Amino acid sequence: MQKRTLAGRQRNPPKNASKRHWSGGAAAQGSRTQVKTGTPTFKKFPKLPPLPKDDYKIVVRPNQGLPLRNIMTPTLAQAIIEACQAWFRDDHFILGINPGSNVAILSTKYEEVADKVRLIRALVLNGRAHAVRAYAANGDDPLRGVIHGVPMNTSTETLMAHLRVRTHGVEIITARMIGTTKSAAITFFGPTLPRTVYYYGGELRCYPFRPTIQVCKVFREKGQRADRLPASGSPHLPAVRTD
Repeated sequence: MQKRTLAGRQRNPPKNASKRHWSGGAAAQGSRTQVKTGTPTFKKFPKLPPLPKDDYKIVVRPNQGLPLRNIMTPTLAQAIIEACQAWFRDDHFILGINPGSNVAILSTKYEEVADKVRLIRALVLNGRAHAVRAYAANGDDPLRGVIHGVPMNTSTETLMAHLRVRTHGVEIITARMIGTTKSAAITFFGPTLPRTVYYYGGELRCYPFRPTIQVCKVFREKGQRADRLPASGSPHLPAVRTD
């Protein structure tokens, strides 16, 4: 009998237990609400998906007075086509809007389309002309940097998904690993090369990208790598004495 009574007490909680739990939860919720009210919140915009690696990238930056977050991407794309006198079609490019930086990035594999878009100085939206500035994001002299300490063979998709930059006015366009090293090359657009970037939230120093010349350690030839020796009979392969 005592065991049944004890078990029954365990199964039946006090009548005011739920009330105490609810009042405590409400108090805690009220305190949390007060903290949130006094702390400013910032809207985080989604990051643009990776653009085709080998495409031409053109940045369209409007002047003050045109927040692109209020413009639908198809509407902006149509305005770009009209600004170029319909010289190309909508299947010749991909357009994305970055509301956080208030820029649009046009990606195309056609050099002629990129040249036309770079000449745009104004876009007509909702019957009103807005001054804009268009420029190449990765032209002949792109803004490129290098970071070290990235796991080997990391894909471009992984890099683009987890790389962040906090330098004002600077955005990441593309990123790729350099050969079989632990270094990654990053292409930016913006006024200056950022000193640091963030990968998976960790801070990494960003160094200016300097092209290097491969030197074969076996034959001491520039432009030739030791892991990719020339085929037999090649003029770059020294003759081997057999006598």
